Amino acid sequence: MIKIERPRGGDTRRQLAVKNMWADESSLLFHTINRNKESIAADLKNEEYLQAIKELEKMADLLLHKFRPGVIERLCLGYYTVKKLNPALVYAEISGYEKESQWKDLPGQDRLLQSFSGLAE
Repeated sequence: MIKIERPRGGDTRRQLAVKNMWADESSLLFHTINRNKESIAADLKNEEYLQAIKELEKMADLLLHKFRPGVIERLCLGYYTVKKLNPALVYAEISGYEKESQWKDLPGQDRLLQSFSGLAE
């Protein structure tokens, strides 16, 4: 599995250490959540990186993203685009809210969802 991270910092969980536990320069939490994943940094707004990602998608079995609605399409990596590159690709997306919800454009973050539900820890 290959995880695409943003350049200059990558996944924010790299710096989110629980009980100050670190492995290498990243938090143990990051390593636990991303076990057996290979990470690469790519600026998806850069055409050169975007083309490299499209080449990976030609060989991939699954594309999973968690962008807010419309973002992946603006990056030219939406369902119809990638299915042309690889018709066998399984395309999955995760969103914090329904596509038709009044909150559909908000980020689906854990603490935000807890506060909306009234079940914050």
